[in-house]
Amino acid sequence: MKAWIEIEDEIKNLTVSAKFQDEGIKAIAINYVLKTKKEGRSGSSISTQQGKFISPINKQYTLFEVRMNLSKKDDLSVKLFVYHNKQLVAQD
Repeated sequence: MKAWIEIEDEIKNLTVSAKFQDEGIKAIAINYVLKTKKEGRSGSSISTQQGKFISPINKQYTLFEVRMNLSKKDDLSVKLFVYHNKQLVAQD
């Protein structure tokens, strides 16, 4: 199992995507948590997104996608955690 975060940069806009791929032989139920933290001159914001899904076999899947404004002086932290049966199976 693999989990990763993709960030696409446009003018003053970022698209953050949480991706997952299960290379196993059967579909499984997973839970995910995506945490984002942005700090800058205008203050700070923290966001947590959670969800559940049945993973398709050998297919890349987008768990969550969000767009956000970001200036050059802002700091951004994004963390992704994927669980199966309450055990951490992938992260980025």
